[in-house]
Amino acid sequence: MLYFELVNALKALADRKRLTILGHLAQGEQKVQDLAALAGIKPPTASHHLSTLRKAGLVRLRLAGTTHWYALIQENLTEIGDILLTRDGTASLAHPVMSREADCTIAAPYLRPDTSITEIPQSARKRRAVLGYIISRIDKRRRIREPDLDYDLKQFYPDIAQLKSLFLSHRMMGRKGAYWWVRPDADWLMQPKVPARLRPTKR
Repeated sequence: MLYFELVNALKALADRKRLTILGHLAQGEQKVQDLAALAGIKPPTASHHLSTLRKAGLVRLRLAGTTHWYALIQENLTEIGDILLTRDGTASLAHPVMSREADCTIAAPYLRPDTSITEIPQSARKRRAVLGYIISRIDKRRRIREPDLDYDLKQFYPDIAQLKSLFLSHRMMGRKGAYWWVRPDADWLMQPKVPARLRPTKR
């Protein structure tokens, strides 16, 4: 888990109602309406809290027709626990220089408080950093149906077709039929191959 991901997760957890929702999700997958009733809040408020938890990588969404089902991403909660509840994990916080931390700094000017992005930068380096930020919020442990991916991406930027095209061209995501997945970092951190006709000739 990246340092900024940990910070975002802890911010999402710093709310009594969101903790209550997580407690109910620990018992199994739940519908928004049921979670709202269990937490004693209205469905739109529950949806807002769930959106915050999803962007923080703590819950995942499954669409079934018009019904939104949510489930815990237990492995991410376990990782947070490993960091905060073990001596070595806590000690690692003294040196928060983790993978892609520089990209997070580059992407920061393009992020709104609600974690959506203002624009896709023209600069190749800044664009890659912003795309990497969005990728870091997507569940990397499973294949994602395209409707679910579209729903997630719409929270970050309205032009989801452009985002998906960029993810493919930057080798950040793979696709087969109606399913998408996040490629390992080693894949998308590689520079794109330059066509032979565009390579500089040796003199």
